[in-house]
Amino acid sequence: MEIEKGTFEDIVRKMMANLDGQHQPELAGTSGTTRPAYGQFTDSMAASALAAALSEHGFTINEGSPEDGQVLGAEDFKDIEEDLRREEARIYRITHTYDIGNQDVYVEHPTGDVDGKRVALYCWFKASEWFGSAAIVSNLGIAAAMVSLYGFRHCATRHFCTTVDLYADAEGYPDYQSLMADASLHREGLRHALAPHLDGDRPECTIENAGVLDSAQYREMPDEMLTAQDLVQQGAVHAVSFLLQHGCDKATANQMLESLRANAGHIREEAARRGKGLFKQDQVASLEN
Repeated sequence: MEIEKGTFEDIVRKMMANLDGQHQPELAGTSGTTRPAYGQFTDSMAASALAAALSEHGFTINEGSPEDGQVLGAEDFKDIEEDLRREEARIYRITHTYDIGNQDVYVEHPTGDVDGKRVALYCWFKASEWFGSAAIVSNLGIAAAMVSLYGFRHCATRHFCTTVDLYADAEGYPDYQSLMADASLHREGLRHALAPHLDGDRPECTIENAGVLDSAQYREMPDEMLTAQDLVQQGAVHAVSFLLQHGCDKATANQMLESLRANAGHIREEAARRGKGLFKQDQVASLEN
């Protein structure tokens, strides 16, 4: 027997609504909803809820061999359960234990042949390696990388899915070494894809007299950082060329520095208001320099 996809999805929605009505509010889950955690569902609760949802579409449950095409036998019931298991293996909910509010993002793989949990954790660990443990990538950032580089696609909220908790699953992950050594997970451009989605505290930036950098370092920079580097370098070029043209006396240098620091203060204040600040203080040369 076959069930049209739209009908099947409606049956699943009605099943979950029926489950919501089978328990008291004191069984509420940690998410703040009145639905209990999935581990609290009993077989009888699930069977009753599914049977009620099926009956709304004219299906009935029959333990014997069905004669009517609209009657579901035990084998049909097993087929539906198998469909739900396949959906759970194909769809992933990206979440984090310490999310404030619901920031879950759902992705699915067209075939289900790719282990989305390993992909998500690989991206998470690479972000920590590249940007430091203080800078974390949002759930959306991990999902976006999975979509753009690993063949996944965004999808709507699903009740049946595999959860990837970027905190709980990553903490003490037992297969870390083999995961990070898995060449099939390496993707060119992964760092670039993750960089715009950094949340939390970023490492404090500093400016040092590093001389001429290897050009290869710029190839790995995200667009925003490359643009910032361009602005910094051109500003420095203009400042030095101005001093060479007009004379590098102390009065001129102090006047330029005062103007630059005033503007830097305004920019730092606005950047802090937006949560995008890089420098906590002006990067003046120390006496040791």
